[in-house]
Amino acid sequence: MKQIVLMICLLFLCAPLRVHAASDNDIYMLGKLIEAEAGNQDETGKRLVCDVVLNRVADPRFPDTVTDVIFQKNQFSVAWTGAIHGPEPSEETLKLVEEELVDQVDYEALFFCNFGYNGGTPLYIYGDHYFSK
Repeated sequence: MKQIVLMICLLFLCAPLRVHAASDNDIYMLGKLIEAEAGNQDETGKRLVCDVVLNRVADPRFPDTVTDVIFQKNQFSVAWTGAIHGPEPSEETLKLVEEELVDQVDYEALFFCNFGYNGGTPLYIYGDHYFSK
């Protein structure tokens, strides 16, 4: 019985770790989004923007793919204004995307905005962005 309880506890402790399956295109599109939305942020700020997309992919209320989440109507302004087609992602940005696919900085944030909380339950402010769930 103790072994079962221990296994359940270990599973619970490991629960936040989700490894996302991602194609090269997913990684590239996340890099493009990060450069467009958070190119002026530090590494953590970029990781948090990446995590918003990954959290949405994992959430049944949002589309199931990175590209569908990014281009979902009225969600990421850089997608519908075309700004996402601007700067190419740096090698550093692509590397942090790959790292976030394995172990994220944030597992809750579903929204971010640069002018205040705009939907969801406020979580925190980091850099120029307000994050909420």
